[in-house]
Amino acid sequence: MIRIGADSLWAATEKQGFWARLADRMAMVLLEQAADQAASSPRQIIRTSIGNGLGVMAAITERPDTPIMGVKIVSLAQQTHQGGPSHPGAVILIDPASGEPQASLDADAVTAMRTAATTCAITRHVRPEAGRFTIIGTGTEARSHLLALSAAYPEARFTIWGRRPEAASEIAAKYTSEDIAVAVEPDLTQALRDADVITSLTAARSPFLDMRHVEEAAHVNAIGASIPGLAEWAPESFRTVDVLICDTVAECQRQSMEIPTDLLDSAHNASTILENRPWKGADRSYKRSVYKSVGSAVLDVAAGAFLIEQVHSSRGI
Repeated sequence: MIRIGADSLWAATEKQGFWARLADRMAMVLLEQAADQAASSPRQIIRTSIGNGLGVMAAITERPDTPIMGVKIVSLAQQTHQGGPSHPGAVILIDPASGEPQASLDADAVTAMRTAATTCAITRHVRPEAGRFTIIGTGTEARSHLLALSAAYPEARFTIWGRRPEAASEIAAKYTSEDIAVAVEPDLTQALRDADVITSLTAARSPFLDMRHVEEAAHVNAIGASIPGLAEWAPESFRTVDVLICDTVAECQRQSMEIPTDLLDSAHNASTILENRPWKGADRSYKRSVYKSVGSAVLDVAAGAFLIEQVHSSRGI
């Protein structure tokens, strides 16, 4: 079994067109899942009495050319060091025919990349004309989303807000030097109001964001709070949203504690949105939209297979 670490995986993102290709792959996997050509187990989390835990998700896709099978295993330790990975663990790909493990990939890198690419696939479909983006958060997911979204919207202006201003400034300085138009906004309310698209990526345990502070025609990617016990957005503020999109509604109902249950009953699967033509400007019959992500093993495993292809092609294998 080969092992691919985070450095090799991140190096693959530097290839021309990487983020667009991965976003296309993630969109296709969501459609395959809706067509029962891909399936995953619900996220299972086991914990000890003191709180240390392990998260496990398994998935398989029946791609016409090459079936993919795998499992994602993530440590949920109570004690983590500042700046460490948010998803320490491994994505393990398995040969569907023999059952032999083929590859182990760094789970933190795979999660960050597939999440950003899936967010990008949804965003470019529902807001193809967007020009002003705000990112809430300063972790690995913030960096991957900045890379993915700026690749899809090369002329866009990006604003970043974080609880730690120095971390936000560090990200802005790094990516400004790489020709991405990104600046820090210290005022959270202003950061929300001054955007066509807001992407929240924090590990907040209690809500600190409110949809009522978002422009009426804005789109929100609510990416944090992907497991029970976490929340970024005030639950009742979701009632101001016109269209609610989930990677899968069933998993949002199981995993998201920040959206009122009755609203999830009328939410849309991402696959349904992707099957329709992109919504543009005056063609939109709604105002405010939200994409809620809780993650999917199908996306992790498919992203892992895609990343192996990219790493191998870079190495000439």
